[in-house]
Amino acid sequence: AHEAIITGLYGLARYGVITLADRRLFQPTQVADPGEPARQVAQRNRERSLLLDDGSRRQFSALPDWVLRHYEGGRRLRVGDAVESVAGILDYRYDDWRLQPTSAPQVRTMNPPPEPLERPEEGVIRVAGFNLQNYFNGDGSGGGFPTARGAESAAGWRSQHQRLVTALDGLAADIIGLVELENDGTGQSSAIASLASDLEGSWEYARPQRRPGDDAIAVGLAWRDGRVTPVGKPEVLRSAPFNQGSRPPIAQRFRHQASGTGMLVVVNHFKSKRCGEASGANAAQGDGSGCWSAHRNAATRRLIQWLEQLRESMQAPQVVLVGDLNAYAQERPLSLLKQAGYRNVLADRRDNPASSYIYRAQSGTLDYILLSGASGNTVETAGIQPINADEPPLLHYSREEHRGLPEPLTVPEQEPWRASDHDPTWVDLRPGLK
Repeated sequence: AHEAIITGLYGLARYGVITLADRRLFQPTQVADPGEPARQVAQRNRERSLLLDDGSRRQFSALPDWVLRHYEGGRRLRVGDAVESVAGILDYRYDDWRLQPTSAPQVRTMNPPPEPLERPEEGVIRVAGFNLQNYFNGDGSGGGFPTARGAESAAGWRSQHQRLVTALDGLAADIIGLVELENDGTGQSSAIASLASDLEGSWEYARPQRRPGDDAIAVGLAWRDGRVTPVGKPEVLRSAPFNQGSRPPIAQRFRHQASGTGMLVVVNHFKSKRCGEASGANAAQGDGSGCWSAHRNAATRRLIQWLEQLRESMQAPQVVLVGDLNAYAQERPLSLLKQAGYRNVLADRRDNPASSYIYRAQSGTLDYILLSGASGNTVETAGIQPINADEPPLLHYSREEHRGLPEPLTVPEQEPWRASDHDPTWVDLRPGLK
């Protein structure tokens, strides 16, 4: 009998499989430089992994009884929890070592789900970022489904919408950078209007004059009326490499109403690591950075140039970068930003490396908040709100991939769990110099 830590839950719905290790596993380039150091971490991760299987080769069949009993008891199963008293038959199949349990494993909660955040104290500004995992609202009037991405039906969208609203309200933020919004403008029937209209309090959002790029998704920026005031119009960077692949970033200057302090908030979403059509320098180079690394590096350099121009023209003492850079913490985009004076406020704030996303049972950060500027606002505290990535994907609002699963695993719409595949990020800033 041994204790092991759950490090991945992606295969639970389809295969009844859970990935275990001696501790949570991290993406190689989250904790090591690309190249040989990352390859060594990848090898160690493989050696330390074990699949806890259900003894069945059927796909999308009933979940293991012990998992169902765990949920029926009002508990949750999350990455980071410990599986105790694991005993069974060890075998090797489908290129992995697997343990077929001969008795029901017990789970000890080591990573309980978080409570909503408290409102920041008066005078402190909270800036957050959130990848919404394709928030598309159809025609904006309850019809128009299925859309290019996101929910397949009006009912699916309502569930997605309510969970995302609960998750966003739970951040108690003043400014939120939104990623993977439907790129359908900013009118009354737009996706960002649907979302902002149901958030707690009174919210406004950036309204660029022209559609930000041709991609199906775009970034957006929303803020709580009465806490901060926008200064001037939003700026959008549409030129290469943001005209294809990486989504055009949106920048907006704000003034904190109580103190008069200014900041420039910029929302980003770089090209993903998916390898479709990647060739040449953008193909995977075997260093752990994945596909499209050259594109993301070019996007980072162009972003830094643009921000310098904006800081000068807008007289903004401080830049707050939020969003999904699709790069882990030790990859080139983060080192380029660090060299340019942008500090990753989420780094080194926990015993473990930070994590906002899990892929192939390995955790890491794709989502960031970075600060520039020696003057301006000081960081009170910052964090990642772990409401999504640590939860099994089968809890997602969309059950298309998990048909036939039992209902005890559905999440009430007023709860946020697995509203997206990314966790939100946040930082509390205390206003300083104007």
